[in-house]
Amino acid sequence: MTPPAAVKRPPAGAPTRSERMAPAPIAIGVTLVAAALLAVMVLIPSPRFVHRITFENGTPYHLDVGVTDAGHDGWMGIGTAERGQRTDLDEVFDIGDTWVFRYSAQGHKSRTFTLTRSELEARDWRITVPDTVGTEFRAGNVTVQP
Repeated sequence: MTPPAAVKRPPAGAPTRSERMAPAPIAIGVTLVAAALLAVMVLIPSPRFVHRITFENGTPYHLDVGVTDAGHDGWMGIGTAERGQRTDLDEVFDIGDTWVFRYSAQGHKSRTFTLTRSELEARDWRITVPDTVGTEFRAGNVTVQP
């Protein structure tokens, strides 16, 4: 015959099994922080991008393309329109309803050109660099790059 197994009881005042399984304050804090981050991600809009803007550059210059909004809050370079050809610039930050463009080559800047979002959408986001840009640069003695 086998003697009965001894049952070990916890000392007086020690936490019971159900008390040991209760969530720790750290776990609750982590859960609250995760919930707050999720709420912020949902409430704050993500930046939007225009999938592609195509530039037709008939000038003899490689043109750095800059864009700003109607408030002229600062210029953002979006890429280079290669000379004499079509250039696609992908994933351009969407600056809003009014797009102000300027072109530069070798430190010289063109005048600005403004297009609305509806004009750009009607053109399927295709922009022809105005011939006046090349004319301005030639008049300013901007050397054509080799």
